[in-house]
Amino acid sequence: MKPLALGSSAMRVFETERAHSAEVIGNTGVNVVSSAALIGFCEIVCGEIFADLLGPGEGSVGVRFDFVHLAPARIGTRVTVEARAVTIDGKKLDFEAIARDGQRELMKGRHRRVLIDLAAFMARDDVRT
Repeated sequence: MKPLALGSSAMRVFETERAHSAEVIGNTGVNVVSSAALIGFCEIVCGEIFADLLGPGEGSVGVRFDFVHLAPARIGTRVTVEARAVTIDGKKLDFEAIARDGQRELMKGRHRRVLIDLAAFMARDDVRT
């Protein structure tokens, strides 16, 4: 793994669609962007920061999620996620992330990713296909 400077950041805009709705994951009648989708968007952006550090055969996985869903967003909303690295502890990196639709905060919180050896991880007995 290459060194990372604290404060390294990334931003990405997501176009939401029906597949991102709470209704699709079982919350009947609630056709807004789900918490699961917002957390997924945050994980993607944090993963992009980590990806810049990876060497051959390395990957990262999310292991901790601590987010608060602050406001609903209708399907079709453009969601902007910004994330930055806040702590490094060996192979563990913690990020702060925030999802917005314009100036309004939809979700914010922290996410931890861990560096892995891809071959060893995929060879584990507890990884199911």
